[in-house]
Amino acid sequence: MANTTFSGPVRSENGFDMITKNATTGAVTANASYDKGIRGGVQTLSGAGAVDLVNLITEITTTGANALTLADGTTSGQVKIVNMIAQLTGTILAKYNDNLILDVQGVGYQIFVPSTILHDLNSNETTTIYTYHHIREDNQQLFGFQTIEDKDFFILVTSVSGVGPKVGLKILSTLTPAQFGNAILQDNLATLTSVSGVGKKMAERLVVELKDKIPAHLISDSNATDTIIVTPKVEQEKDDLILALKSLGYSGEEVKKAYHRAALELNDDLSLEQSMKVLLKHL
Repeated sequence: MANTTFSGPVRSENGFDMITKNATTGAVTANASYDKGIRGGVQTLSGAGAVDLVNLITEITTTGANALTLADGTTSGQVKIVNMIAQLTGTILAKYNDNLILDVQGVGYQIFVPSTILHDLNSNETTTIYTYHHIREDNQQLFGFQTIEDKDFFILVTSVSGVGPKVGLKILSTLTPAQFGNAILQDNLATLTSVSGVGKKMAERLVVELKDKIPAHLISDSNATDTIIVTPKVEQEKDDLILALKSLGYSGEEVKKAYHRAALELNDDLSLEQSMKVLLKHL
């Protein structure tokens, strides 16, 4: 067959071989085989380990300096893609409801982030964001965090069956890792279901799958509260309260900690001014 251009996807049940043909003898030699296809599987490594030659993509989720090795393989000319976007430093070009655009040396990265980051950071501000590169067959997305601890917490939460990255972000936007950890250990479904998108069944699954995996440092955090019920009114006023406190000169991190310390005292009966006074007591 001569050179051929196809207008649609080309598929093969048994892979593709790149070959050369001897002009004299007609013997065919396979130089490379792609038996997983262009949309092959994804290997995930969360620590030191071997990058395999079976899957097309290896996604590195580790945040440490772990040693990686290349596994032995028998496929000549194997195509391998390793994704490891662990952190990005750049300037915030724009902020949206659940994501921001970070300019890194002229390249704009769309990064989905918890609402706390959107509150803490301003457009045109230079910052470093720790990222998790989420890969599916039909999509790739970056999720970003202000600390490595928040990133590790996100990875832990989304390891639970049925908990996707968008729900993971909502959990981080509503609860601190310590508050979440205490809720898991105490079977506190009310706290877990206060997160938008987390129903009773998902909350029960979180408790079952994570009860033995919560890091010890989370449950000893002095800023944690045992029970947090976030009502719609309190959640609606949260943005206004945070912006007002930041306008008074408090940093985003100070405001975040104060909000979580005061979570039990904030309720529907308080006016916006009264809620502000409650928060100021914790600053």
